[in-house]
Amino acid sequence: MNTAADHLALLVSSKADIKAALITKGRIPSDELATYGNEIRAIVTGEGGGGGDNGGSSSGGASGDADALIDGSITELTSHAAAVRPYAAYGCASLVSASFPAATSIGSYAFSNCTKLAAIDCPAATSIGDRSFSGCTDLPSASILVTTSIGSYAFSGCDNLLTVSAPLVKSVGTYAFNGCTELTEITMPAIESIGVAGFYNCAAIAAMDIPLITSLGNQAFYGCKALTSLDLHSVGSLGSSVFYNCTSLTALIIRTSSVVALPATNVFTGTPIASGAGYVYVPLALLMSYRSATYWSTFSSKIRAIEEYPEITGG
Repeated sequence: MNTAADHLALLVSSKADIKAALITKGRIPSDELATYGNEIRAIVTGEGGGGGDNGGSSSGGASGDADALIDGSITELTSHAAAVRPYAAYGCASLVSASFPAATSIGSYAFSNCTKLAAIDCPAATSIGDRSFSGCTDLPSASILVTTSIGSYAFSGCDNLLTVSAPLVKSVGTYAFNGCTELTEITMPAIESIGVAGFYNCAAIAAMDIPLITSLGNQAFYGCKALTSLDLHSVGSLGSSVFYNCTSLTALIIRTSSVVALPATNVFTGTPIASGAGYVYVPLALLMSYRSATYWSTFSSKIRAIEEYPEITGG
């Protein structure tokens, strides 16, 4: 172990998270950075070594991706890396925009706590890691057109996030959008599963079109106070407290061909279905089965046939 580059290589192979934290917090001495800049660049961005602007550029006083991420003062970042490494820009408080046009994945914590990040372009990313954008409080939108999975806490605390377009996403991790209180527009027509508290306290969501959803985790829509209706075509299970405190939920439509098990009565606590003018709509052939099923029987007077209310359910 003779050089800083050797030490960094060890960190990469054994403790990538520690490596990234050291780099982004500026703990590599400047003299070592000057000598081993190419090696550091390769570690941070995943690109091959090279001098100058090879593979990336930045502005705000730094000369390249690695330098910029180390001093944390950049406002713009562009890289042609094949992947955004974990912690790549963690805590870069001045970063306003980032572009990784070739990256097929975004690592955990990659842009976490980049509080001024307002634009992100990763058009080839098929996966978004845990907490990758958590705490990006200035991020207004996320257009992730080829992404198929969103990790846990990925956008947690993005309290100015307004829209998410993710037409190919199939799974959303636990607390993925926790506390995105301004989120109003979500496009996820291919989604199949939402993890525990996936949209916890997303108070502005009024509607979601999720026809392929099969699994809703515990507290998946907890505190979604603007949510008025949800149409579930394929759901196989509902998690505990999944609609807890959804104070505007007046129509839950369940179209599956068999009775969906209710884990507890707390699924509807704080909703108009539990107390108010809210109803659950199910196929006529299953109406009596729902009304007598475990826990569902508590809401028997609130369970209606889909076919009898076409103006609400669409028939």
